[in-house]
Amino acid sequence: MVNTEQRPKREAYGSVIYIVVKMLCLDASRMRILTEQVSLIVSERLVLSFQEKGTDMWGSIRDQLRTGKEHIAAAGTDYLLYSSSRL
Repeated sequence: MVNTEQRPKREAYGSVIYIVVKMLCLDASRMRILTEQVSLIVSERLVLSFQEKGTDMWGSIRDQLRTGKEHIAAAGTDYLLYSSSRL
């Protein structure tokens, strides 16, 4: 997670999955695309995320969890991870 030059990958460690992805963001003021590494640790009842920078990519999911509009919390960590890919 500390090495932010990793390639996107998925590795299994027993019942835990480690995922590294690159998130793309548009810097409209400078008209360029920025990249940020996001590392995820996923198990049956846990999703941990570690981001290279302070971009808040989880705000809409947090709002959905707080308001209960969608049943993300009851659906399991696999659906939570899927929901984050739809951002």
